[in-house]
Amino acid sequence: MANVKAKRNVYLVMVILTFIVYQVTLYQYQNVIPTFTRNISPANFLSAYNTISVTPHPFVVAARLKERRDRMRKECGEVDHPKTIAKALARILYAPSHDMFVCASPKAGSSTWIHHLNNMAGFNPPNGNLHTKYWISNVRARKVLGMKEAESRLTSSVNVMIARHPFARFVSAFRDKFADGRRLDKPQSHGHYSLFWKPALRSLNRNISGPLQINFTEFTTFAMKTRKQDPHWTPLTNMCSPCDISYEYILFLETFNEDINFLVNKLNITKINLEIRRNYKSNGTVPRPREGVGPYDDLLTLDPNLLQYYLQLPPHLMAQVIHYYALDLKLLGFQVPPVLTSFTTF
Repeated sequence: MANVKAKRNVYLVMVILTFIVYQVTLYQYQNVIPTFTRNISPANFLSAYNTISVTPHPFVVAARLKERRDRMRKECGEVDHPKTIAKALARILYAPSHDMFVCASPKAGSSTWIHHLNNMAGFNPPNGNLHTKYWISNVRARKVLGMKEAESRLTSSVNVMIARHPFARFVSAFRDKFADGRRLDKPQSHGHYSLFWKPALRSLNRNISGPLQINFTEFTTFAMKTRKQDPHWTPLTNMCSPCDISYEYILFLETFNEDINFLVNKLNITKINLEIRRNYKSNGTVPRPREGVGPYDDLLTLDPNLLQYYLQLPPHLMAQVIHYYALDLKLLGFQVPPVLTSFTTF
């Protein structure tokens, strides 16, 4: 009888403690986040936290980063992937102060990270173009360490990959390199003409000395036809080789502010100015700030402002784009809006 009574008391204490923990948790997130209400249970805490219009708690960001890392490792074990580690090492960035490698590709935050890493290395980057030999060489791993040393350190260093929805990168490249379809009397620069306009016009059987104007469908035709491995739209899985390099932190441009805040605090990086966003534009060329945009899952699909570009494409061309970025989509968890898959054919 005494044993039964003792067990009953233990059970009662456990119930009381559980209730207290519940009330404390409820009080904390009701006071920190006033939009929460009492009909949200702690069991739904993470999903609810992902829908509110404030910066998430570091625990939530840490859980997302772990989810991205776990997904990458799982999917890499199940798919055939290109061996591109040499290509990644040839362009990956390095911060000696924190033994940190960063793979930040064009149209996925590369300018911002070149700025940050130069600053961390003691240089004073200007406001102008940082994609020059000097500023890149300051932070390029193969220049700072040498290829052999860089490869040997990858297994023990902090490795960071910057990612972005591949369809958003593709549109950003079109806007930047082909003036968003506007007609130009002259190219933005000699480099723009020789690297982008001239090859595209030739591929489209257009007069290379004629007007400079290419629409999104023509750009997509050029990119899919030539499969030119231009870093501005080459899949990130080819650029960063995430199945060969273990990235502890996979940051998304779609959640840039909260991701970089977490990384800076986690690694105690003091020489990154979180206010700096190189090449940031509010017209959708880069993602919206996370704050106030709704559920986190919505950020894994394509920004509605960019969907209009893809709705112009004929089904067979849209199918080619999906196929081209299939590995990025699968490994990183980004989604294709159903409207773009409902009429495509492979």
